[in-house]
Amino acid sequence: MIKERYSGDINHHGVDKHDSIAALRAQIAAQQGWAGHTQDKHLLGLAERAQHAAQEAGLHEVRPQTYRDGPAALGFACALAVLAGQTRKGAIIWIAQSISPHDFGLPYGPGLRDFGLDPRRIILVRTKDDAQALWAAEEGARAGVAALILQTAGPLGLVPARRLQLAAQARGSPLFCLRPVGGEGIGPALTRWRVASARAQSLPLTRWSIPAWHLALERQRRGPSIGAGLMEWNSDAHTLCLAAALGDRDAPAQQTAPLRKWA
Repeated sequence: MIKERYSGDINHHGVDKHDSIAALRAQIAAQQGWAGHTQDKHLLGLAERAQHAAQEAGLHEVRPQTYRDGPAALGFACALAVLAGQTRKGAIIWIAQSISPHDFGLPYGPGLRDFGLDPRRIILVRTKDDAQALWAAEEGARAGVAALILQTAGPLGLVPARRLQLAAQARGSPLFCLRPVGGEGIGPALTRWRVASARAQSLPLTRWSIPAWHLALERQRRGPSIGAGLMEWNSDAHTLCLAAALGDRDAPAQQTAPLRKWA
């Protein structure tokens, strides 16, 4: 009688079942030619983690990779605010220093609406310095709003960051803090995202394009960092997803490995 059996040497005595399953999956993936495509799983996980971060009450850090990536980082923070506003009622507070518009301009209502962010829900707060911005953010978080976008220019100390984290978490509000290039990260932040500009995909028969970013999850408190990838923002469906340039790739050709037969 001929039987087909798995030929790997796994000792089932004293070995964790999950480790055994993971080893089996890895060997099957290698046999079928998927061993070099583990990044796809991380990219899908990155999109899911961004969606989850938008619903997680507390402090989230968003940082541009370079100075010129500032608008891209702000766009990603706005996308997170849109996602947060889907499941929460109330205003979305946007806090920035008065000097910020000199860099990349003021928020534009029709553009925000096309992006998916209803300008009627936005409360725009202009402050003189970071001290006023932090005070406004803490008070806004304590009010239990749908979400907050905070743009800061200087360093953010551990004590004020901790106060923001506690205030936002206590009232169930996600707070997306947009930080400048360089400097230290925010210790109490639940997640830390680095954002770089990416070429937008043009939509056929229109003058519109799909916003895209190179995202990197550098830190998350409840698990390891997932990595980096190219993500797109669907302003109609209000979802973050793997860029079409990656998601539409053909599957690698399967390489069938011969099974070992045992008599």
